[in-house]
Amino acid sequence: MNRLGLLSDTHLTSKGSRGIPDVLMRAFQGVDAILHGGDVVDVDCLAPLTQLAPLYVVAGNNDPDDFGLRYGWRRALRWQGWRIGLVHGDQGPGRSTPERARNAFRQTPPAWEEIRSRPAAALSPLPDTHVPIPDGRPDTLSLAEAGGGPFDCILFGHSHIPFCKVMDGVLMVNPGSPTDRRREPRASFAVMEADESRLQIRFFYL
Repeated sequence: MNRLGLLSDTHLTSKGSRGIPDVLMRAFQGVDAILHGGDVVDVDCLAPLTQLAPLYVVAGNNDPDDFGLRYGWRRALRWQGWRIGLVHGDQGPGRSTPERARNAFRQTPPAWEEIRSRPAAALSPLPDTHVPIPDGRPDTLSLAEAGGGPFDCILFGHSHIPFCKVMDGVLMVNPGSPTDRRREPRASFAVMEADESRLQIRFFYL
């Protein structure tokens, strides 16, 4: 079993008082990579995450103008045999953020990037935030087999609303924001676990 760390919409600045939560840092220990769904604002504020694992980021609508050129607006990742799209979800056709994120990958995907897995080792137990799951928000969801299209899972952000549903055979995941909950009752992030036969998402609320 291997893991990825999932987060989005951190909106951190060097002048702000907020930072990456300690429980997120503990949960991301030992992950193969960390995926961020955009609206980073100041990428230097994510430096603690880069000490844990490679960081994959896409540009969001609140990121600096050069962010899209540096990191791209959408990325296509392969990991453990699974195919993952990464996009913010603010652009393109669709009436909702999940619809726009899904539609961003209906055309020919960008060049594939391979996420390297760590050597097999015992992973530490995931921490417990001791926070109840807010009403109507996701907890865990598994995908038992790859979809028929070019992507098995799409990670997005923008809305700050945790989301995890299968749409058109694709597992759509918004981990929410661990640092800027907006109108949500709780801040949040997620962890993805996978082997050759199963992809599982687990949410954490703060």
